[in-house]
Amino acid sequence: MRAPLEDRRFVTFLEELNGINDQNWQPMIRAISYLQAQAYALRLHASTSLTELLIHAARTPDSSAKSLYVAIAYFPHKQRFRLAMGEAGSGRMSHKNEREPSQFPICVDSLINGLLLQSEELARVDKVGPRPLSG
Repeated sequence: MRAPLEDRRFVTFLEELNGINDQNWQPMIRAISYLQAQAYALRLHASTSLTELLIHAARTPDSSAKSLYVAIAYFPHKQRFRLAMGEAGSGRMSHKNEREPSQFPICVDSLINGLLLQSEELARVDKVGPRPLSG
């Protein structure tokens, strides 16, 4: 599924896939609800699979093919999130780390803010060219 991050279907997808009362997946459902409640959600687009949520600074699926993203995966057997930042199409990921659900908000906010800043800088460079070297 691909849609603006604030789309309620992301939560519905997980509830239907895993059962509304499946406690194993409640941390991921709460994490998505947390993300959707943040002001930055209106500036983001997401896609999901069975195992992870990819958040793009692009607001449309078309523009997310070449964008930076934050990947969020939840492992119920470990009760841990894996958070990473990557670049679509490159296969490169950085800032890969595992966190407990209680650590999710501060860690994901940091990654999302970094995603937005880097995406804004890339958009600026695409528009006006690189900054001249100061010497």
